[in-house]
Amino acid sequence: MLKYLLSSIAFLASAMPALGQTTLDTTAPAQTVNLPTEDDDEDSGVSGLIALGGGIMPKYDGASKYEASPFGLAALRWKGIEFNLVGTELKVDLGGGGRFLYGPVLGMSNSRSVSDAEGPVKLLNPIKDSADFGAFAGFRFGGDKRGQGRFVVSVQATKDTKKEKGMSADVGISYAAIRNKKVFATFDLGAEFNDSKYTRTFFGVTEPEALASGLDRYRPSGGLTKVSAGLTAGYQLSRHWGLLTRIQGGTFTGDAADSPIVKDGSKGYGQALFGISYAF
Repeated sequence: MLKYLLSSIAFLASAMPALGQTTLDTTAPAQTVNLPTEDDDEDSGVSGLIALGGGIMPKYDGASKYEASPFGLAALRWKGIEFNLVGTELKVDLGGGGRFLYGPVLGMSNSRSVSDAEGPVKLLNPIKDSADFGAFAGFRFGGDKRGQGRFVVSVQATKDTKKEKGMSADVGISYAAIRNKKVFATFDLGAEFNDSKYTRTFFGVTEPEALASGLDRYRPSGGLTKVSAGLTAGYQLSRHWGLLTRIQGGTFTGDAADSPIVKDGSKGYGQALFGISYAF
């Protein structure tokens, strides 16, 4: 049974790893699969978990100001198939609960509205919401009977339905440091790679935008754009009810870090989230 909280949440990931969205920042399934289930081998029937909460996170990639935002997640296990919904991103693990994890990913990608933007970034073209899709694969190893000491490594690749947003890839590793009937804690590391279409959409400044905003014209290339580290912890209040918290911090790298948008805002970013869960 999924009796305890979903241990993360990944970059709880990149996305939506969407900083500034209503979802948790996630790096593929590394954190979501390293969860404190009581019976990993129990595949009969249906078990599940839902959680709702709120937190603070940057308004958009590169923003220095933060906003309060709700978040939600749900998990369902049925005959070895795991469905994990974090915010607007759905992952379906077809690995049957074994060491290998794989399956499709569907979700909503990052955006940046005029109302979210600040300073000269307000004068840049807005970036509208859109859907993305892709797949993930991972491998879990180590750990005792409860999963304490377990590692999960994973990779995820997604393509946006809007061609100007390009493609993204996330790699992650998580470690289940504590996992017992009452408490769990999972540490994770993640990195996000984007192609040039993505970086030019979110971190670039065109000539007309430069004239309108006063920012320097900037045409970045693709590559490693973010690295992050996080901690997800939970406490089980009863058989069904529990609490979870997620703290994560990271920094932009490469051409993303050199963007006038980031320089006008902040190279570092973080988020803090708290929620209540119900398992059945």
